[in-house]
Amino acid sequence: MSRHHIEKVTCPSCHHEGDFELWDSINTALDPKMKEKVLNQSIFLYTCPSCGETFRLNYSTLYHPCHDLSGS
Repeated sequence: MSRHHIEKVTCPSCHHEGDFELWDSINTALDPKMKEKVLNQSIFLYTCPSCGETFRLNYSTLYHPCHDLSGS
């Protein structure tokens, strides 16, 4: 199972505080769409809802590149 939680972040440009979805672990068999987000690193990007500035948040996550075991 993939796990995530919400953390408050402050925009370095305008200092607006917003919510960011931080992923603790990602299981690609259960969340196959997350594989692409990890590969293109979009899970680490935050766009400020106030000024529109996008910046990278560096954090650790546990990545499980599991295969679908259902046989399909």
